[in-house]
Amino acid sequence: MKLISEIGENKYKLSLGSTNESSLESALDTTHEIEEFDIWLEIKSDNEVQRLKNLFEKLGGNVKKLSWCNWNHEHVLPANAVAELLNNFKSLKSLSLSSWNKPFSGDAGTLNLPNIEAIEVSECGNFVFDFLSAALPENVIKCVKVSQVSEPDEKFTSFVKKQSSIVSLNLRGDFNIADAITGLKLECLRVIIYEKEGETDNQKKFLQTLIKSQQNLKNLDLINDSDYSFCFVDDELFADITSLSKLESLAITIDGLTPSGIKGISNLSALKNLQLKTNRESSLPLFKEFAEIKNSSLENLILNLWSFEIPAETYTAIGQNCENLKSLKITLGTWHKISFFAKAFPQLEELNVRFGEANNRVEFGQVYDASETITQSKMKRLRLQFWGSETIDTESFLKFLGVFTNLEKLDIHTKFPFCATFINQITEKLGTIKNIKLSSFEVRNNETFPAETINALKALREKVNFVSLSLSNIQHVDFGQGLPENVDGESRQFTFKPLIDGLEGVYEAKDSSLANIRIHNNLELIAGKDI
Repeated sequence: MKLISEIGENKYKLSLGSTNESSLESALDTTHEIEEFDIWLEIKSDNEVQRLKNLFEKLGGNVKKLSWCNWNHEHVLPANAVAELLNNFKSLKSLSLSSWNKPFSGDAGTLNLPNIEAIEVSECGNFVFDFLSAALPENVIKCVKVSQVSEPDEKFTSFVKKQSSIVSLNLRGDFNIADAITGLKLECLRVIIYEKEGETDNQKKFLQTLIKSQQNLKNLDLINDSDYSFCFVDDELFADITSLSKLESLAITIDGLTPSGIKGISNLSALKNLQLKTNRESSLPLFKEFAEIKNSSLENLILNLWSFEIPAETYTAIGQNCENLKSLKITLGTWHKISFFAKAFPQLEELNVRFGEANNRVEFGQVYDASETITQSKMKRLRLQFWGSETIDTESFLKFLGVFTNLEKLDIHTKFPFCATFINQITEKLGTIKNIKLSSFEVRNNETFPAETINALKALREKVNFVSLSLSNIQHVDFGQGLPENVDGESRQFTFKPLIDGLEGVYEAKDSSLANIRIHNNLELIAGKDI
């Protein structure tokens, strides 16, 4: 685990997995102002509490986000000691507690966190809500996320009633707290409910009661994210959803809808962002019905197709009826050519497509024909992912770079040859591109990573704000200064001479000529001005 990591310009995160002396000394010696603090450890004694107190007193003043996982927690902590520890974070805006399973002892005292507005509780005992209810002032929390808390209903209800200021709620698990939530004025709601045999009707009623009571909702997410969660969006519930006149963002699984039911989307006149997911091939006709709906307000569309293909005419109809669509993302499974998307969606500013799937591989050359003329002047952000295994044809790719005349950000996941000549050619063809990510560069076994390649990379870095290159099979690295060290191909760990310095497989150059060049676990090399 890397102790200190940069998360933005002059912004740093501290990750602590132990209270041993060396870890604490390293943390205390940092000169960085810490904005995010992640803790993963088991507190086993009062002595460890005191060690944390010393650390928190020094570093806590600027921390805005604290995530504290107390895994395998068995030591009983006094509630007021926990409050005292947390009170060192005067700038804290977001607090996340996970894996706290042993109830605190005694009274909680008061949490004096004047800037706190977000709480996340996951895989904890419900006593955490007793602690938060007692320690926090009323009506200060705006955002709450709760996941897999044992028997949350009564104690969570008490907490919610004291925090009527909540406007964003994210629930994951089994809840029966509709009465408490109906008193809130939510703007954002995400609910994932785990399917329970014999409880389907009750869980559906919970969602209906919840949605009907929240007419101010602007963002609603009911996507089921696994085989163990269940979404009850049938025509009846969807009718309640489409009555939310202020709704701007919606994410749903459509497998419970009928062709007539999905047409209710036309009632959402303020809708700007839409995600539609299916797990069943039998639901594909619903996309044809959706494509025929005139929706001039829609700006961002995500289609999660689970490796099923939508016919070309359906995409064309979407492009015609959603004339203000700016962003399109297609996850897992399409075989249409890049030229097709450019023609069907001439107004797009962002396209994110995954071509093919694991059992039906697609190569870059199958969806891009260098002989085709593509005109796409509005595209600014382009992300293309391929399941293929062939190395890309460099001549075709270099021509491809010139297709999108106003492109600012490019991310392509396929196999590239890794050499100075190709990187220099990319640099010459960048045009307006300022952020570029090229994944899966191919480095043959025992091939050298020479100094001229680094020089080419530095030249590329000078022309862009951010560049990320993913590498594989590297056996030898030469940065032109200092002696190279061999790489253990099996463990996939880098070791370098002092020119490259870092922790846990993440290395950052000390030499100013290599500023902002990093290598992550021999898989990802990053160089950029704004890392």
